Amino acid sequence: MNNVAMDSIVDEAGILGLDQTGLAAALGVSQAAVSQWVSGRRTPSEAVATVLERATAEPDSVVLARTSRGQAVTAPAQRWTPVFQPTGRFRLPLRIDWSGCDKDRWRDSRSDTDRVEAYTLLIDEGAAGDIARWVDPQFVADHWDEMFIARERREPWRRHLASLGYFGAGDGTV
Repeated sequence: MNNVAMDSIVDEAGILGLDQTGLAAALGVSQAAVSQWVSGRRTPSEAVATVLERATAEPDSVVLARTSRGQAVTAPAQRWTPVFQPTGRFRLPLRIDWSGCDKDRWRDSRSDTDRVEAYTLLIDEGAAGDIARWVDPQFVADHWDEMFIARERREPWRRHLASLGYFGAGDGTV
Protein backbone atom coordinates (compact mmCIF):
# COMPACT_ATOMS: atom_id res chain seq x y z
CA MET A 1 0.00 0.00 0.00
CA ASN A 2 1.47 3.38 -0.92
CA ASN A 3 1.80 6.29 1.51
CA VAL A 4 -0.94 8.35 -0.14
CA ALA A 5 -3.48 5.55 0.35
CA MET A 6 -2.23 4.97 3.90
CA ASP A 7 -2.59 8.68 4.72
CA SER A 8 -6.20 8.66 3.57
CA ILE A 9 -7.04 5.51 5.53
CA VAL A 10 -5.50 6.87 8.73
CA ASP A 11 -7.39 10.13 8.15
CA GLU A 12 -10.59 8.13 7.81
CA ALA A 13 -9.82 6.40 11.11
CA GLY A 14 -10.15 9.84 12.66
CA ILE A 15 -13.57 10.10 11.05
CA LEU A 16 -14.41 6.79 12.71
CA GLY A 17 -13.81 8.53 16.01
CA LEU A 18 -10.54 6.83 16.87
CA ASP A 19 -7.41 8.66 17.88
CA GLN A 20 -4.03 6.98 17.37
CA THR A 21 -4.21 5.23 20.74
CA GLY A 22 -7.73 3.94 20.12
CA LEU A 23 -6.87 2.81 16.58
CA ALA A 24 -3.76 1.01 17.87
CA ALA A 25 -5.80 -0.80 20.53
CA ALA A 26 -8.48 -1.78 18.00
CA LEU A 27 -5.85 -3.18 15.65
CA GLY A 28 -3.72 -4.82 18.32
CA VAL A 29 -0.63 -2.79 17.45
CA SER A 30 1.34 -0.13 19.30
CA GLN A 31 0.50 3.56 19.18
CA ALA A 32 4.06 4.09 17.91
CA ALA A 33 3.28 1.91 14.87
CA VAL A 34 0.22 4.03 14.05
CA SER A 35 2.30 7.18 14.49
CA GLN A 36 4.87 5.85 12.03
CA TRP A 37 2.13 5.11 9.48
CA VAL A 38 0.72 8.62 9.83
CA SER A 39 4.16 10.18 9.40
CA GLY A 40 4.90 7.99 6.37
CA ARG A 41 7.98 6.41 7.94
CA ARG A 42 6.45 2.94 7.70
CA THR A 43 3.46 1.23 6.17
CA PRO A 44 1.26 -1.36 7.86
CA SER A 45 1.36 -5.02 6.99
CA GLU A 46 -0.98 -6.13 4.24
CA ALA A 47 -3.24 -7.76 6.87
CA VAL A 48 -3.53 -4.52 8.88
CA ALA A 49 -4.08 -2.49 5.70
CA THR A 50 -6.94 -4.82 4.77
CA VAL A 51 -8.52 -4.37 8.21
CA LEU A 52 -8.24 -0.58 7.86
CA GLU A 53 -9.89 -0.71 4.44
CA ARG A 54 -12.74 -2.83 5.84
CA ALA A 55 -13.13 -0.44 8.76
CA THR A 56 -13.75 2.54 6.50
CA ALA A 57 -16.23 0.71 4.25
CA GLU A 58 -19.92 0.89 5.08
CA PRO A 59 -21.75 -2.45 5.10
CA ASP A 60 -25.07 -3.11 3.40
CA SER A 61 -27.59 -2.31 6.10
CA VAL A 62 -31.20 -2.88 6.93
CA VAL A 63 -33.62 -0.76 8.96
CA LEU A 64 -34.99 -3.00 11.71
CA ALA A 65 -37.39 -0.49 13.25
CA ARG A 66 -37.88 3.17 14.09
CA THR A 67 -37.63 4.54 17.60
CA SER A 68 -40.38 6.66 19.15
CA ARG A 69 -38.33 9.69 18.00
CA GLY A 70 -38.25 8.40 14.42
CA GLN A 71 -34.59 7.33 14.50
CA ALA A 72 -33.81 4.34 12.30
CA VAL A 73 -32.54 1.24 14.10
CA THR A 74 -30.05 -0.16 11.61
CA ALA A 75 -27.99 -3.33 11.44
CA PRO A 76 -25.71 -5.06 8.95
CA ALA A 77 -27.97 -6.76 6.41
CA GLN A 78 -26.16 -10.09 6.45
CA ARG A 79 -23.97 -12.19 8.71
CA TRP A 80 -20.76 -10.40 9.64
CA THR A 81 -17.46 -10.77 11.43
CA PRO A 82 -16.42 -7.67 13.38
CA VAL A 83 -13.64 -5.67 11.74
CA PHE A 84 -11.97 -4.82 15.05
CA GLN A 85 -11.29 -7.78 17.30
CA PRO A 86 -9.14 -6.41 20.12
CA THR A 87 -7.33 -8.94 22.28
CA GLY A 88 -6.70 -6.63 25.22
CA ARG A 89 -7.84 -3.18 26.26
CA PHE A 90 -9.94 -1.17 23.81
CA ARG A 91 -11.92 2.05 23.71
CA LEU A 92 -15.02 2.81 21.64
CA PRO A 93 -15.30 6.06 19.69
CA LEU A 94 -16.32 9.02 21.84
CA ARG A 95 -19.52 9.57 19.81
CA ILE A 96 -20.67 6.10 20.95
CA ASP A 97 -19.29 5.98 24.49
CA TRP A 98 -19.52 9.63 25.57
CA SER A 99 -20.09 9.16 29.28
CA GLY A 100 -17.35 9.25 31.90
CA CYS A 101 -13.73 10.29 31.84
CA ASP A 102 -11.23 8.96 29.33
CA LYS A 103 -9.65 6.38 31.63
CA ASP A 104 -13.10 4.96 32.50
CA ARG A 105 -13.94 4.39 28.84
CA TRP A 106 -11.25 1.72 28.38
CA ARG A 107 -12.56 -1.84 28.37
CA ASP A 108 -10.93 -5.25 28.42
CA SER A 109 -11.87 -7.61 25.59
CA ARG A 110 -11.16 -10.60 27.86
CA SER A 111 -13.97 -9.52 30.21
CA ASP A 112 -17.44 -10.72 29.20
CA THR A 113 -18.92 -7.91 31.33
CA ASP A 114 -16.91 -5.27 29.46
CA ARG A 115 -17.88 -6.75 26.10
CA VAL A 116 -21.57 -6.90 27.06
CA GLU A 117 -21.44 -3.22 28.09
CA ALA A 118 -19.60 -2.18 24.92
CA TYR A 119 -21.90 -4.12 22.58
CA THR A 120 -25.00 -2.80 24.36
CA LEU A 121 -23.74 0.76 23.84
CA LEU A 122 -23.01 0.07 20.18
CA ILE A 123 -26.44 -1.45 19.53
CA ASP A 124 -28.17 1.41 21.37
CA GLU A 125 -26.04 4.30 20.04
CA GLY A 126 -24.37 3.12 16.84
CA ALA A 127 -25.31 2.68 13.21
CA ALA A 128 -24.85 -0.45 11.10
CA GLY A 129 -21.25 0.50 10.25
CA ASP A 130 -20.32 0.90 13.93
CA ILE A 131 -21.87 -2.45 14.71
CA ALA A 132 -20.09 -4.20 11.83
CA ARG A 133 -16.79 -2.71 13.01
CA TRP A 134 -17.05 -3.72 16.66
CA VAL A 135 -19.85 -6.14 17.57
CA ASP A 136 -19.38 -9.91 17.58
CA PRO A 137 -22.93 -11.06 16.77
CA GLN A 138 -22.40 -14.61 18.07
CA PHE A 139 -21.22 -13.23 21.41
CA VAL A 140 -24.36 -11.05 21.56
CA ALA A 141 -26.58 -14.06 20.86
CA ASP A 142 -24.73 -16.18 23.43
CA HIS A 143 -25.07 -13.43 26.07
CA TRP A 144 -28.51 -12.17 25.05
CA ASP A 145 -30.02 -12.39 28.54
CA GLU A 146 -27.20 -10.17 29.89
CA MET A 147 -27.67 -7.45 27.25
CA PHE A 148 -29.59 -4.39 28.51
CA ILE A 149 -30.58 -3.10 25.07
CA ALA A 150 -33.18 -0.33 24.92
CA ARG A 151 -36.70 -1.76 24.76
CA GLU A 152 -37.57 -0.38 21.32
CA ARG A 153 -34.38 -1.89 19.88
CA ARG A 154 -34.27 -5.20 21.73
CA GLU A 155 -37.00 -7.18 19.95
CA PRO A 156 -36.07 -6.03 16.41
CA TRP A 157 -32.45 -6.94 17.13
CA ARG A 158 -33.40 -10.36 18.54
CA ARG A 159 -35.47 -11.13 15.45
CA HIS A 160 -32.67 -9.96 13.14
CA LEU A 161 -29.97 -12.01 14.85
CA ALA A 162 -32.28 -15.05 14.81
CA SER A 163 -33.00 -14.55 11.10
CA LEU A 164 -29.27 -14.56 10.42
CA GLY A 165 -28.85 -17.83 12.33
CA TYR A 166 -26.95 -16.58 15.37
CA PHE A 167 -29.32 -18.14 17.93
CA GLY A 168 -29.45 -21.87 18.54
CA ALA A 169 -32.32 -23.90 19.91
CA GLY A 170 -33.63 -22.54 23.19
CA ASP A 171 -31.69 -19.26 23.31
CA GLY A 172 -33.66 -16.53 21.62
CA THR A 173 -34.99 -18.48 18.63
CA VAL A 174 -38.10 -16.98 17.14
